[in-house]
Amino acid sequence: MRPKILYSLFSNTISIKGIGPKYAKLIERLCGKYLIDLIFHKPVAYIDRRNSPKICDLKNDTIATLIVNIDSHVPSFNKRMPYRITCSDESGQISIVYFNIRGPYIKKILPVGSKRVISGKIEIYKDSFQMTHPHHIADVEELEKIKSIECIYPLTTGLTSRSIKKAINSSLKITDKLPEWIPENILKNNDWETWSNSIKKLHNPDKIYKNHSSPHLERLVFDELLSHQLTIRLIKNKINKIKGNVLEKNGSIIEKLENILEFKLTN
Repeated sequence: MRPKILYSLFSNTISIKGIGPKYAKLIERLCGKYLIDLIFHKPVAYIDRRNSPKICDLKNDTIATLIVNIDSHVPSFNKRMPYRITCSDESGQISIVYFNIRGPYIKKILPVGSKRVISGKIEIYKDSFQMTHPHHIADVEELEKIKSIECIYPLTTGLTSRSIKKAINSSLKITDKLPEWIPENILKNNDWETWSNSIKKLHNPDKIYKNHSSPHLERLVFDELLSHQLTIRLIKNKINKIKGNVLEKNGSIIEKLENILEFKLTN
């Protein structure tokens, strides 16, 4: 029987503010229908968007988050040619490049004369910086929100990365009420944080670790292995307490077998 303290983890995702029946079904198709399914929907990768230099300090093949002035639009007159938006800051220029984009739409989100936050991969083309299909375009007020470590989640049709992240962060609020179950000396010896902090930092990291060496992930893996071993032990203990059926023997079958054999048994 499930302990009462865990009931909140098994609340339906529709209990999250802003999640209606439609999104609840999409989330169920993606990872499950309970809050605990969202909490354990692990990121498959992370993108560090904290690099926010001036344009003149950009480096090729890096991810950068910039505040730029939108200077001009250079539409493409050929489907094979890209649509370019010339941008700048006080130190230099960069082009935003799109392929197969509708002019009216891009002019609406990147109007000439405005300032925008853009985040994406930096490339050098003909000795000039460019960013092809930025991952994020936002108002300047959202700079700090974008300038962070972004989690990349498995998705399904109809769900965006932003919507699933919002749902996960809402689910994480209930973890504050759950007690720590690992002894403090084990946490200290392994330099681990509490379960609540570990699961939160899995979804909101302050650092990117190489080769999946995150102490938060390590802590959660330990929890899973330990819980499996405890489950097996509990099942074994229960089985051992069950009395078996005693089968009495009278030796009649053994006697018949001995009479059939053409030799005598040695023992």
